[in-house]
Amino acid sequence: MATLIKSKQIQGTVTASAVSGDFQVSGSFQHTGSLEVQGSVTASGDIQATTFKGDGSLLSGVESTGRGIFSGSQQLPTGLISSSEQFPSGVVSGSSQLYTDLDARYGNELGDGLVSGSVLRPGGDSVISSSAQVNYNSLQNTPEGLVSASIQILGGTDIVSGSVIRTLNGTDIVSSSAQITALGFVSESGGGGGSNESLNSFTASYYTDSASFDTRIDGISASGSGANWNVNLSNIPTGLLSGSQQITDFGFISSSDSITSLNSYTSSTDGRLSGIDSFTSSIQTEVDGISAATSSYLTSSGSVDYTDLTSVPAGILSSSEQITDFGFISESAENTSLNAYTASNDINITNIHSTTSSLEQRVGEIESNTGSYSGGGGGDVTHLNTFTSSIQTEVDGLSAATSSYITSLPSGLLSGSKTEIPSGTVSSSAQITALGFVSASSSVPAGTISGSGQITSLGFISSSDSTTSLNSYTSSTDVRINQLASATGSYISGLDSGIVSGAGQIGGLGYISGSQVSSSISFDGNRVVSNTDLPSGVYNNNFGTSGSIMEFVESVFFPNTSPTINSVSFSIDEYEDTNSIIGTVSATDAEGQTITFATQSGYSADKFAIHPSTGVITARARTTSSLNTDTSVYAGGAHPFLIKATDTFSGTTNKTIHIRVTPNTAPKFREGSAGGTQITSVASSFNENSSNNSLVKRVYFTDDESDSITITSSSIDNEHFDITIYSNYFDIRQNTGSLDYEVQSLYTFSVTASDEHFLSASQGTVGQSILPVSVSVTDNVHPTINNQTLSSISENSSNGATVATISATDNEGDTITFSDFTLYKLELDNANVSSASYGGTSHTDPTNDAFQCSGTGQVTRKNGVHINSDLINEYQYTVKIRDSYNTASNEAVITIPITDDTAPTVSDNWTTPYVIESAVSGASVYVSSNGRSGTIAAFSANQSVTWTLNSGSGVFDINSSNGRLSIKTNLSGSTTSSGDLLSGSSVATNTFGTTTETPFTTSVAANQAPSISFTNQSAKFETELALSGVTMVSMSVSDDESDTPFSASLSGSDLQLVYSNANSSSIGLHLTENATARQYFYSVTITDQFGKSQTYSDRSFTITTSADYGKTYVYRSDYGSDSGLSTSYTSVMGISSTSGTPPEVTGFTANDTSPMRLISSSLGDASLSLAGGGTATRVAILSGSNLDTILSASSFSMGGAANQYIVIAPSGSDMIGVPTSMTDSFGGSTAGEYVMCINGDGGGFGIEGSEIHLLDTSGSINGYDKHFVIGRKGHNAANSALIRIIASSGSLPS
Repeated sequence: MATLIKSKQIQGTVTASAVSGDFQVSGSFQHTGSLEVQGSVTASGDIQATTFKGDGSLLSGVESTGRGIFSGSQQLPTGLISSSEQFPSGVVSGSSQLYTDLDARYGNELGDGLVSGSVLRPGGDSVISSSAQVNYNSLQNTPEGLVSASIQILGGTDIVSGSVIRTLNGTDIVSSSAQITALGFVSESGGGGGSNESLNSFTASYYTDSASFDTRIDGISASGSGANWNVNLSNIPTGLLSGSQQITDFGFISSSDSITSLNSYTSSTDGRLSGIDSFTSSIQTEVDGISAATSSYLTSSGSVDYTDLTSVPAGILSSSEQITDFGFISESAENTSLNAYTASNDINITNIHSTTSSLEQRVGEIESNTGSYSGGGGGDVTHLNTFTSSIQTEVDGLSAATSSYITSLPSGLLSGSKTEIPSGTVSSSAQITALGFVSASSSVPAGTISGSGQITSLGFISSSDSTTSLNSYTSSTDVRINQLASATGSYISGLDSGIVSGAGQIGGLGYISGSQVSSSISFDGNRVVSNTDLPSGVYNNNFGTSGSIMEFVESVFFPNTSPTINSVSFSIDEYEDTNSIIGTVSATDAEGQTITFATQSGYSADKFAIHPSTGVITARARTTSSLNTDTSVYAGGAHPFLIKATDTFSGTTNKTIHIRVTPNTAPKFREGSAGGTQITSVASSFNENSSNNSLVKRVYFTDDESDSITITSSSIDNEHFDITIYSNYFDIRQNTGSLDYEVQSLYTFSVTASDEHFLSASQGTVGQSILPVSVSVTDNVHPTINNQTLSSISENSSNGATVATISATDNEGDTITFSDFTLYKLELDNANVSSASYGGTSHTDPTNDAFQCSGTGQVTRKNGVHINSDLINEYQYTVKIRDSYNTASNEAVITIPITDDTAPTVSDNWTTPYVIESAVSGASVYVSSNGRSGTIAAFSANQSVTWTLNSGSGVFDINSSNGRLSIKTNLSGSTTSSGDLLSGSSVATNTFGTTTETPFTTSVAANQAPSISFTNQSAKFETELALSGVTMVSMSVSDDESDTPFSASLSGSDLQLVYSNANSSSIGLHLTENATARQYFYSVTITDQFGKSQTYSDRSFTITTSADYGKTYVYRSDYGSDSGLSTSYTSVMGISSTSGTPPEVTGFTANDTSPMRLISSSLGDASLSLAGGGTATRVAILSGSNLDTILSASSFSMGGAANQYIVIAPSGSDMIGVPTSMTDSFGGSTAGEYVMCINGDGGGFGIEGSEIHLLDTSGSINGYDKHFVIGRKGHNAANSALIRIIASSGSLPS
């Protein structure tokens, strides 16, 4: 401890953290750590320090052993330049110094007006920096005719330089297309830019003979507007029709304007046709009567002789042959109009046949009925059978004779076969021809236009576009003729005497008619049929008849049972529209006959109808429940619908079908769902605090008949509720947020559901339901609060600290609002304390009103207040509460107890704190075990405290605000090392001076030695590459603490270390001489700046002897010819003899400059001069482990001319893929056999014929005496080529 000698004088070691006032030291003053002095420092002796901070303006005699820190330029030594103001006079450091005086100095060299930047200095007369300075009028020595701008061109004489067209001198100058057009010429190429030669030719002739040409054009032009074509046109062929006038002159109709006479004729014809229509209409009734009379005609058994017929009128036509004899056409002719006429006659004849056919059928039925007649009582009916059989023959003959019989037609009636045709009536094409009209194409006079083909060829319109009115007339006429044909088709009237047309006449002749037979002949049919030849159902069956034979025949052959109506009743909803389908009546017939439905004659209500064929019942009027008049089937009544069903044999069944009209019901209101319980009213109660859009009730609406429903509501007071309608329900919701019991406590209204049949309220409530709704509003009760004491709060609590939340309740769960939080009184140990006693300025002068309350009832300490439990230990406040629906409640007293402060609770963030042994002053203490990185070790407290150290202050420091630990002395270089423990204790002091001391121990972490990562440069581990100065091993140094720079030491022969960067973290192990094939050993020790080191011993790498691939040469030779190399390769190459495999050259030809001789003597030369001016040019020197690989690495430049390609490889090298023989195809399997492939200019690889020879070169070349010469047996012409030598077992490359 230090001893206080007298005021502000201390003897011994000072441990205080602060000294205020003057500090005088007698004797030496030693201070460890930083020393901050505010004010001046006066010393009589020397002051030694490693670092000074400040401007040093008042320091004298300072000896700085460390680096000085200068904070101002005034501290800089004399002569050191720190700004431009210190530059010697005349030194230019900026453009602003370039003034006129500088120009004068350098005027002879640079000229006046020196420009030093983008700003042009004014004053220079000859310096041009923009076009604005140039006066073009003062330019001298300008070459004559020089054009520098368009103004000179426009200002010229007659030169047009742009879009401005100047007045041109000379009348013949054409400067635009407008002038050409004005002269009448074509000024553009027209469609497609074609040639105008023909036009030019034409216009040339126009000028030559323009007068006659104009005359001809005038003539043609005049004819277009009423000119006389007979005058202007000549040589027109005779008979040419060129206009409609000529057609009119021939008497033909050439337009719709000229059909007056035709209209007149057809008008009269129309009248006559109308008369025929009227006549034939009444005739139809008579024909029907005749048909009915003759339908069952039977004659006697006597043979009918037509010669016996007397008084037959002359001229009766009974067959078409007679018509032909009269000269009429009795078959279809070629004329189209006649065909159309006779076609309608065919229809008429068909109708007559239809009538006689039905007659024959009915006779046949009678014959069938009588065919097996066995007589009554066992009598013999043989004569009757004979009679009816012969009668059939005569009836058939009579039917054939009268099938087309037509007589006594009224005057003027044309029926087809009558001979007495009125004079003037046209009935055949012969008469048309006689009148002069054309009735066939064969009789058209020459020159007559009879077809559209002729008209078209003459240039006239031949289509039907212009004959619309005529076509319309003839179309209607055709329809009326068809109607006439229909009416007269079966007409028979006025038969003359002697014609047999009915059964009455037969009876008069003494014959027995059909009705007489059936009524006069009795037959006992009440017996079992015994004829075994008859089918089952007839044989052995008794049909039980006892009357006439006709009764028996009907029973056996035509039995019939009336239909059965299966349906009984139907139902339909009320108010269904007219034609609504009620249902389909089901009926059956035992014989499977077609059933026809109808209403009974007694059904007069006419409310429903039934379809005759389908049996579908439909409503004839809108269905109402008033139709339910019959209660015999339904208690609620039904409508009796009287219907009948009739089969084909007229069997009829009557039945009453009851149709129930289901009365319409009004819509129903339901709750829960569309199938829920039916409700008739809605009653609900809402508190006045209910919020907007609260649901009162969801009501579903349904209708038994599935009618569409319309929902409406009555008026609602103030619209405080509304109705939202959905597909099958509606919601009643609150439409306000301010229900007030005191204003309105009950709401009543109604909701109405109307179906589609509801008409109006004045017509009753059919189809309508009304749902009364009542909503009562209940009063909201105000919230309640009691006097209460809150949780205590410590006097050393922080600003804004929460005390507690005041308790209050609301029965409706409304939000409670707290207000009027007012100081009531202060107490100390239950004794009142005057609120005027303190002013709240400090801990000893506490605040009277120190607390506040939020609207939610939370009580907190105010900011900036002082609380002291020794002076005030209880605060009391009054508070009021309310909800949104009531006024404020009674006051409640809230008591807040104040407790004495507590000592701070201290905690830390580590298990063990660490500091690295190489740490220096200011380094942090860390949580991580490495002691140098990660989270900084720190204390924390539950109160606002100030941090200090009570022990360990010589080593540690602590941040007073955040409690972080650091060291304030250098551990690096001290005796402290890894594994040591450093101790201290922290003190946390709160605002009331209450402290908590906490001891701690820090472990010293070891500084780690650096490490090396070794990378062998294995690619260089061979004698040809492992040369002096080459890196054999790359070393990368790392250190956890980054204690750089590093130092390294090496042991090993012929090796050295080379540093590659400043901190020595990248080191290369280099050779000091070219390597030999052996193993090299070395050891390396690496040391960091802290002195930690690591040694890597007995490391090695091995150098091997490099493979010798020799050199491969590629030549191109223009010697010889393509055919010569192909057929006489050895002689062209200069080889006279060979031996062995591959063939080794043992003799040369007499040609001393043949390719083989020069390759033997001069291999490797850039060019070989061959016989006859030929040249072999070297294009590549290659080396590598595989011949094909080095050849295919890139293309070779081959000059573009026809050349032989030659590849020469050393014999005996380490290179593989060297052939011993060559072939011209793939698919082989011989070892050493290869194929030469060449791709010239990217055109794709092709197999090329080649040969290989072993050649003894004169002397050793690259260490080899012999080489393989592979030569192409021909020439290739390419600018560049790829050459491949591929084993014959392979394939052609892509």
